[in-house]
Amino acid sequence: MTGRVRYEVGAADALAHWLAQHPHVVMLAGTSHLDTYLDTAGGALLALGQVLRIRRRDGATDALLRDLRTDTVLMETVTDGCLPDGGAIDARVRALAGREPVGTVRTVMTRRRRFVLMARRDWDTEITIDSAVVTAHGMLPARHVTCEVVALRTRPLDPVFLDALERAGELRAGAPEPWERGAGRPEHLDASPASGERTQIA
Repeated sequence: MTGRVRYEVGAADALAHWLAQHPHVVMLAGTSHLDTYLDTAGGALLALGQVLRIRRRDGATDALLRDLRTDTVLMETVTDGCLPDGGAIDARVRALAGREPVGTVRTVMTRRRRFVLMARRDWDTEITIDSAVVTAHGMLPARHVTCEVVALRTRPLDPVFLDALERAGELRAGAPEPWERGAGRPEHLDASPASGERTQIA
């Protein structure tokens, strides 16, 4: 059994209730965030295995560029709705996309509920339920509920706990990542950015 599984959730309320009633599960504070995913009109970044995301949460905004092949990330603080000009992410995106403009390809508004399975007073496994509304350019908004289970220690996930969790929430393994939901031409791509022009977050 691997240390991380993502599920599509068929019965979100029943799953949350089951977790809340479990004697060894502790509920953590919930959060919400708005993610904006960006790419070129031709999907140049994703084609190169790169995902560019802006996250707004608790009054703060940050940018993340993830390399899907190596699972390495670059993160920077965003102050005014733009990628930091001349920063590491800006430089990397320009190198990958060239003169192709970058715009919004999807937004994901997520309400997150978090739980932890305890083992001998230690955090053993984190369970996250995300209720997300995904709006891809040119498509109607769609709601998706996913559950991610992550082992917090080196040992594998407990198959007995996972089996009970799957039955409680009518879970189906293999849920897509948020950046895989929907497709469409990025917004606001009428002209290529001039040299030195900052990438505006739509």
